[in-house]
Amino acid sequence: MAETPLGLIIALARNFPDSVRHQDQSRWAQQELWDQPQHLTRIKWPVLLIVGYGSIGHELARRAKAFDMRVWGVSRSGKGDASLAEKIVSISQLHEVLPHADFAVVSAPETSETKHLIAAPELPA
Repeated sequence: MAETPLGLIIALARNFPDSVRHQDQSRWAQQELWDQPQHLTRIKWPVLLIVGYGSIGHELARRAKAFDMRVWGVSRSGKGDASLAEKIVSISQLHEVLPHADFAVVSAPETSETKHLIAAPELPA
């Protein structure tokens, strides 16, 4: 489970979807990809915010550290295994830390407490 969000982060950071579309058209479009508004980016040192820093979130953090990502966790209590996360905050602080995240992954189960936790107002335009 932890590999899927990391794979998607890499795919989006390097714009694999558009790269594949260009390849399907037999086009070399590296400059076009670079010039798009969502620039290609490296995933070294960005902040990965893991909302739901339980067992799956911890495994995602372990894998993200291999890419030198800075991991912040969000849990109900604000506590968790800090061996991989440089910061762990409580769910009540989510809206304070969300703007600082380069990538955010929700690995919390859907409950009445987590439903609509992140919606349009929390996402950048």
